[in-house]
Amino acid sequence: MDNKEAKRIGKILLRIAVTLLFIIITLVAAVSMAASYGFTAGLIAAVIGFFICSAVTMAMKKTGSDDISKDILPDILMQRIELKEYSASKRFDDPEIRRTGLLSGFTSADGGAYIDGSVKGIHFVRCNIELTDRDTEEIYNPDINSYEKVTSDNKVFSGYILRTEHQIPQYAGVKVCSDTANAPALYRNGEKLRSENGISVFSSIGENVPVALTNGLSALVAETGDPAAAAVTDKYIYLAVCTNDLPFKGKAFRSIKANSEKFTAQTEQLVRIVERLNFLDHVR
Repeated sequence: MDNKEAKRIGKILLRIAVTLLFIIITLVAAVSMAASYGFTAGLIAAVIGFFICSAVTMAMKKTGSDDISKDILPDILMQRIELKEYSASKRFDDPEIRRTGLLSGFTSADGGAYIDGSVKGIHFVRCNIELTDRDTEEIYNPDINSYEKVTSDNKVFSGYILRTEHQIPQYAGVKVCSDTANAPALYRNGEKLRSENGISVFSSIGENVPVALTNGLSALVAETGDPAAAAVTDKYIYLAVCTNDLPFKGKAFRSIKANSEKFTAQTEQLVRIVERLNFLDHVR
């Protein structure tokens, strides 16, 4: 067992010990409250303790995942990518996500696995993104014989966004998108020019769009293997990919070898996707 693996196991055992300690404290507090103030007080203490314990456990799990990524991912990325920056927690800000023209209808965002680098001279930046939309509706409550407002947070997008610079601002407004109902958050707008092989082409600048551009964007979307959309803005081409299995997120309870194998496969896929962007050399 190497030093990194030993440290990883030590951190896992520490997290387990802390979790067990919180559980014991919660049980003791609940029993004590029940004995002193009655069953209801004990139940309230148990519920509060449960939520605190859950929050601590989730925080430790995320920390463990980030630690794994920080320890081994940069070295793997540098084997295939000219890496400029990697951050486990950094992401595109909310205004930029909206400027992509690909995602709409969200009130808050989270993300990470920010990678800034180049493949064969093609510069790109990518990061994982999870979007949540807060919905408020009025529901009738028969107990009070009246309507009351109920607020809920719904995840509307899980996946990643990739961007690259371009020199074709005259084609801003061209977009391609997977024809799937499994990605409702992907924003489809503009005139639909055509649909082929499960991918549709949209344009808000008319029909005079180079085939090299639409074919290149379609191949880019197809390369992801997931529901996706790509759009040309005045400065960037953005690619948004829907997946619940977020890439480049380490698993705290998985061995370094298993995490490394998964990261390597994900890096290879990222390289293939970025290489697809070489079609821009042929668009005029």
